[in-house]
Amino acid sequence: VVAGGGAAAAWELQPELNGLIHLSPFPNDQFRWSIMGLVFCTLVGTFVWDRFCVAMFAPEVFGAMVQSTRQTTFKRDVWPIFITAGKVLGVLFILGTGNLLFAGLA
Repeated sequence: VVAGGGAAAAWELQPELNGLIHLSPFPNDQFRWSIMGLVFCTLVGTFVWDRFCVAMFAPEVFGAMVQSTRQTTFKRDVWPIFITAGKVLGVLFILGTGNLLFAGLA
């Protein structure tokens, strides 16, 4: 969510919001892509380093993490996340219109 928000701010999806929090626009797309690439590499590198440290200093915990990952299925574990996100987006859309009559809730 945070990375998505950072990307939305970097690509100025809502320039008014960027102005409210005093963000300056990037000078060009090449600079924007290089910064976002660095952010992506930082996120991936942090994840890899975390897993490496867990594997080195807590091998039992790392083993449990690997076993849990192997038992993860899309239908049982990932699909409910998309359903919840859809519900949240639906409510935000309804509230964003500012008219509860449109939603049939009044």
